[in-house]
Amino acid sequence: MISRLNRRRGQRSGVASLIEVLAAMTVISVLFGTTASLTALMFRLERLGRDDLAATMTEGTLASDFRADVHAATRVEVEEDDPDQIVLIGPGDRKTTYRRQERSLIRKALWPDEPERRERYRLRPGTVVRWEREDSDVFPVISLVLEVPGTIEGDRRSVRIESTLGRDHRFEEDNS
Repeated sequence: MISRLNRRRGQRSGVASLIEVLAAMTVISVLFGTTASLTALMFRLERLGRDDLAATMTEGTLASDFRADVHAATRVEVEEDDPDQIVLIGPGDRKTTYRRQERSLIRKALWPDEPERRERYRLRPGTVVRWEREDSDVFPVISLVLEVPGTIEGDRRSVRIESTLGRDHRFEEDNS
């Protein structure tokens, strides 16, 4: 009887109405959905950052190895019919070959009396590789150019690795 009197006066008995429960459930589901999508975005950004760091470190290692090989070489061969390959030839018939394959650049070192060495540099998807040679008066400059796709569609950046051919032999006398 008392509860009827309280309802008539506009007082509530502590029970939530159906609309209040639905409103609370809607707010909670929106918060859970927002949290789930932000968590997925954070994981995706973390993976992209990790992939970018690995690709940048690979490019740095490739640059260091390429410069060292070009400095040690005395001549270079780039065949017109095979533009995917460059051969660096050093003293004592040392050959170091760089060959472009699908998403990689393969370095193969063939030195006398040593086992063959192979290294693979994984490139970012869509990377375009090309070789350039600039002849100068003293030493030619050999360049490895990587056209790397950016994060924005159509955006590309160019990574140019330049090295002087035969730099390690510049103080040797020419006996020819």
